[in-house]
Amino acid sequence: MVILSAAITLSSCLGDDEEQTDNTYSYYNDAGIISFSIGTLKQYCDTVAQDGSDSTYYVNIVGSSFPFVIDHVRGKIYNPDSLPFRTDVSRVTVTLTTHNSALVYIMRLPSDTVNSTNKDSLVRYNSSDSLDMRQPRVFRCLSNDGSGWRKYNVTVNVHQQSGENFHWNRMEDQPLLRSLTAMKAVSLGDSLYIFGSVGDQGVILGGSRKDGNLQMLTPNINTPIAGDAYKGVVTMGQKMYFVNNGFVLATRDGIHYEQIGNGNNGLVRLIAASRKELFALNRAGSILSSRDGGASWKETTIGDDKQLMPNDVAGYTCQAVRTNDDVDRVLIVGNVTGRKYATAWSKISDYNDASIDYPWSFVDVADDNRYALPAYHHLTVTAYNDGALAFGTDDTGKFSSLLYSKDGGITWKTDGTLPIPTEFQATATAFTGVADGDNYIWLLNSEGQLWRGRLDRLGWKR
Repeated sequence: MVILSAAITLSSCLGDDEEQTDNTYSYYNDAGIISFSIGTLKQYCDTVAQDGSDSTYYVNIVGSSFPFVIDHVRGKIYNPDSLPFRTDVSRVTVTLTTHNSALVYIMRLPSDTVNSTNKDSLVRYNSSDSLDMRQPRVFRCLSNDGSGWRKYNVTVNVHQQSGENFHWNRMEDQPLLRSLTAMKAVSLGDSLYIFGSVGDQGVILGGSRKDGNLQMLTPNINTPIAGDAYKGVVTMGQKMYFVNNGFVLATRDGIHYEQIGNGNNGLVRLIAASRKELFALNRAGSILSSRDGGASWKETTIGDDKQLMPNDVAGYTCQAVRTNDDVDRVLIVGNVTGRKYATAWSKISDYNDASIDYPWSFVDVADDNRYALPAYHHLTVTAYNDGALAFGTDDTGKFSSLLYSKDGGITWKTDGTLPIPTEFQATATAFTGVADGDNYIWLLNSEGQLWRGRLDRLGWKR
């Protein structure tokens, strides 16, 4: 919208210029910069040399890959997508064009290579000059007849964080979590919900994502929530769904519920959701799907060995296929009894043609894959950063770093930038985690701990 408005402004403000002619030249009294780009720059990076010492190297950044907005109304030129962290903008070459061949002048800085012999504060722009853009600069565009001019404040934005750092913040402890023997976190809108159990009784906690302060919620349903209902909570659109005693329940706030369907489909629990489709496991071990919010169900095809389906789905992701906005790829992940590694299955949801039943496909992992997802205890999987994030405890009860998969569950890696908080390595018996709409990861346990963290670059806004 900014670029469009800039173009409209350009045509309205710069289109009514007056032309004066003599026998040789045409002169115009209107001025404006109509294109602006920067040249190749260096980004400096740190590494460790073979001898263990710190070392620095640089990579070239193609400046033309970062478009600049020209706002003629406010007189601003800037790049909305900032250059990478530690990009050197002390010597920047600029390429620009002007309306009606207007002349461009720059307010000079001592650090520029702009007409170094000229001590005037305002000097003529030359495309071969190197400009110090570590601070905003003033460009003046003068009409070629000398009667009108336009001023621009030019800013080259550079990220002030590397973007690859991850920071945890411990929120205020939540005593209500200490009563739960099992739990699952869900993020919906601006709220955080915890579905859990106390013995054989299901409970629901809820609170704002701003502070994470949780309260016990009282659902408006006559039938008590089953103790294992928490396992199958999914989100679709603006609602949370789960199966309770065979019936599908939907809620927007954890308090007010609607019962969907007749309860005759033998549903055990929901296991995943795409943008428009719910998926559930029934008593026969089949996977059913619903495209009407749980009112009706049909069996889906399992294309591989059904015995490799997880006993309990630890989490799921849903991502739109980049080549088609009407197609989703759903991934479910969980453990199978007796297997050393977790298993993953994927399915295509095509909203263009509901008659096409794409099968659930097993994500086969090669025997020599060093990055398979271990069958962690308390395994939790959540969507994050266009991939899947997993965590859990090993046989000693310890957490490793968060493991991330960006290839549909084939490999799960960590580079140390996503550690579990040290204080979270505790003796709690129940854990959960979820990512929210602002790219924060929430970790909770039955000791009442509540943590929130985010990868820096996922918090950047244009």
